[in-house]
Amino acid sequence: MGAKSSGNYNWTWQTGDPLSTSWAYWEPGQPDSADIVCMRAIIMPGVPVTFLDQVCGNRGLNCFLCDA
Repeated sequence: MGAKSSGNYNWTWQTGDPLSTSWAYWEPGQPDSADIVCMRAIIMPGVPVTFLDQVCGNRGLNCFLCDA
């Protein structure tokens, strides 16, 4: 998604810039595991996009979010 964690809630963007655990677009209660290092977008029509931490490769889905 353009961000990753090295564990222990240490999230960074691919640029190396820090991504705060208080980032406004995290799903409420997320991130919720210090051991999960990938993120997933929750996309539903008519609802703002939010993100959550998720096990890498879960359900065989791997996507990238890029800045146009």
